[in-house]
Amino acid sequence: MKTGSRVTRFKMGDAVLSLVHPQNDYCTNTMRGLGKLSEAT
Repeated sequence: MKTGSRVTRFKMGDAVLSLVHPQNDYCTNTMRGLGKLSEAT
């Protein structure tokens, strides 16, 4: 994890979760088993 001088809520060693967007169940990539590559809803 990289932090900058303005980061105040997290420190090195904290566990964090990053989610860009939830998978779109109607996207063809999800239907192919590639939910991480699905288009935004």
